[in-house]
Amino acid sequence: MYRTDLTIEAAEQLMQGAKSIDGCSITENKLDGICITEVVVQTQDAAQKIGKPCGTYITVECPGIRTGETDEFDKIQKELAKYIARFTKGKSNILVVGLG
Repeated sequence: MYRTDLTIEAAEQLMQGAKSIDGCSITENKLDGICITEVVVQTQDAAQKIGKPCGTYITVECPGIRTGETDEFDKIQKELAKYIARFTKGKSNILVVGLG
């Protein structure tokens, strides 16, 4: 198993046995070999439980990228561009971090 964004791990651990965490939502989209998980931490209470500040966290997982499949790069670029465009709408500064 590969390690993913700690926000996902923290939220998933807290959600074990529970259907949800008040003030936090997790949405997972799977499309054509890519898994995009969006964790939205909306309240200070949820932020304290998860150990992350309020905000939106996106994790993109694509096993094909590890094997060097070049068509996977194109798919990921297109999906990331959609999310970045959504986040930058009306904002002048954003922080994008790539790990892995």
